[in-house]
Amino acid sequence: MSAQLGNIDRTGLQSLAIELLYNICEQASLSSSGRKNTHALCRMRLVCKQLDFAVQLLLFVDVDLSTMKESLQLETTRSQLQMLANRNSAACRLSKSLTIRCGDLFSPSLPARITSWDNWKSADDIEIGLTKQALTLWITPTITSLYQTRKVRWVVGHYEPHSNIVAILYGLRYLPNLEDLTIELSRAPEDEFPLSWLSNLRFINISWRCTEIPTLFIHQLSQLIQQSPNLSRLDIRAVHKSARTLQQLFSGCSNPLQLEHLSLRGLCVTPDDFKSYALPHLKVLKSFSLTENTYIAPGGRDKFVPPNREIWEVLHCAKIQLSAIETDVAADPALLEYLSTFRDCQGLTLSPNMGTWACFESAHRFFHNILPGMITTLERLTLIPGAAGPWCFRDELNLNFQLSNILTLKNG
Repeated sequence: MSAQLGNIDRTGLQSLAIELLYNICEQASLSSSGRKNTHALCRMRLVCKQLDFAVQLLLFVDVDLSTMKESLQLETTRSQLQMLANRNSAACRLSKSLTIRCGDLFSPSLPARITSWDNWKSADDIEIGLTKQALTLWITPTITSLYQTRKVRWVVGHYEPHSNIVAILYGLRYLPNLEDLTIELSRAPEDEFPLSWLSNLRFINISWRCTEIPTLFIHQLSQLIQQSPNLSRLDIRAVHKSARTLQQLFSGCSNPLQLEHLSLRGLCVTPDDFKSYALPHLKVLKSFSLTENTYIAPGGRDKFVPPNREIWEVLHCAKIQLSAIETDVAADPALLEYLSTFRDCQGLTLSPNMGTWACFESAHRFFHNILPGMITTLERLTLIPGAAGPWCFRDELNLNFQLSNILTLKNG
């Protein structure tokens, strides 16, 4: 009997490699919607030590410092901050990803995306005041305690005080493994936003919803880019069209970067700036997204002139072969010429705006002359014409080429 029990122990759940236990726990904890069920994971921790260790890798890999949840459990938030600040949590050594979203706590009124007034009524002024004090005391040591964190997403609230912004950035500067930073701004910073405290990032993603971003912020962002010599991905998005330029972003970079992914939305990207300030950093570029360019080409006010024409010509002349392209100006002869020359593109997203979607000549050339030559390598094709027209490929699927290699095919 003892021998049989010994065999069971050696072949049972406890004998599995930690990687297998991790995968088992991950699948077992998924809810019907595909999200991680933290309550199920907590129950699994009680099974045995081996399972507890595997579950900890799942449970504490992502840390969410958020005071704006449906239940607004502010007491729990304070306990979380204090526990992390005192390094009394496994998250301190296991966390790889951090989300910071606590600025809405300072809102004088109910945020628009909260639909239940009851949640705010239950959190009285005393609770909110105590949580604000906890943030002031513990936000910096909380962030520094998560020393294994590699990825940070920070949603800066509309009413987030400058002191809180500085405290968060002060904590981020002491994360030795930080390489991926996303910052989402709800409003233009009124004071200094010292991004230059950070360095050596590989992925930078900055977006803002305000009508314009201050020059000081762009200067700090430019310094951060300059201090990140291994930067591989840069994503800059202005929700409202901006006058900010590539010269302002890259003028401080004396040494060429090795950017593999560049995404620009809502900026003023002129051909001269692109060639002088961006091109030196794009020698190994693989993915390029350029949408809502605010630059107006000469003659573009009187008739449609593709604002990105010279940019595609620059990439063409530099022989930069892209594997992924996104643009909202598809009726551009220079873009079509680029696609006809470099046919190894794996992902293509075209969202022709209302000024270009009806260009039958460009659409006909794309479907009949260019797309058939890309079929062997193209895996993702997305067309978002905005209205039924020549760029809507529902009537083009009878062309004499196969789409079997395309894994993702969308027509918005």
